[in-house]
Formats: sequence, C-alpha cells, structure tokens
Amino acid sequence: MSAYDKLCASVPVPPRRVIVLRAEHWASTFSDAPANPIQVGLRLLSIEDQEIVRQVANKAALDAAMGDLDPQIAAHNAFLVTSVARAVCSPRDARRGHDFFSAPDDVLPIALTEPALKWMFDELEKLAVECSPIFSAADDDDVSDLCEALTGGALARLEAKDAAKAARARRYIDFVLTELDAV
Repeated sequence: MSAYDKLCASVPVPPRRVIVLRAEHWASTFSDAPANPIQVGLRLLSIEDQEIVRQVANKAALDAAMGDLDPQIAAHNAFLVTSVARAVCSPRDARRGHDFFSAPDDVLPIALTEPALKWMFDELEKLAVECSPIFSAADDDDVSDLCEALTGGALARLEAKDAAKAARARRYIDFVLTELDAV
C-alpha cells in the first residue's frame, strides 16, 4: 500500500446521513438498549450489499413457501432488515461498522421495534433518491404533470396494479410534502 493510500485510509469518510436512535426505538425486550440516545450513520448500499440483500430476501421467500408463512411478506421483511443492517455504520466514518451493532444482521431485528426499522429503511430510501444520479430534478412541467396525474386517479390505478409500487410512491409523496412543509 502506498503512502498516499495509507493516508486516504486514515481519513474518515462521513456517512451521507446520521440519525439518532432514542429510547422509543428500542424493543422493550432488548435488555442491552443504551441509556442515552445514540447516533447511527447510514451509508448507501454497495452493489455487493444489494446483491446480498436480494439473496437474503429470496431465501426468506423460499423458506416461507416451505412453511405456513406468506413468501411476499417474508421476502419484504428480510429485504427491509438486511438493507438497514447493511447500511448502518459509524456516525463518523462510513467505512466502519457501528460500535454498538457488532453484528447488525442479527442484532437489529431483536434490538429495534418494527416501526424503528421501517423508519430507518425509509431514511435509507430517501437517501438513495437524494443521492441518485438516475433521478433527475423535476421541472415545473413535471410538477404540473404530477398534479394532473394525482387528481386524475393515477395513484389509485397504480395501487390496483401494484400495491408495493403504490406504497413506495406514497412514501415519496410524503417525503416531498415533508420537505415542502419545511419551507
């Protein structure tokens, strides 16, 4: 490793987002919950992490299909938990894991409440949209088209066709409304 590489490796890379886990986020059955709020960094998932998340979700669906569980629900839950677990990092350096969560894949589902995991997933999804080069900023015509589509029943049609996509669209709409409320 060159001197430059060593120097770069020693400089922390701040995570894209830092959230705070408070008492209400911890499961009542988790005895190791910290007494004070803790900061948790969130990083975007790498291509490798995204592939692992897909594999875990597929395995959960197959395992559920062998039993009495709904494969879609099992896959969704595995996708959500594994995505959050892979995104959790040090609040000071995105390249490091979080000190509190030594094995996030195993600890997060028992340590946090279901609403806390969903909130963290929503934060991760918002972060992905904010940072994505794929999603361009909407211009005034796009905003006008969106208003027409929403008042024309596009969301209801999407919900009838694909409930998961409709739920994601509703989360994005909630995000936009929250951002507009801050103005």
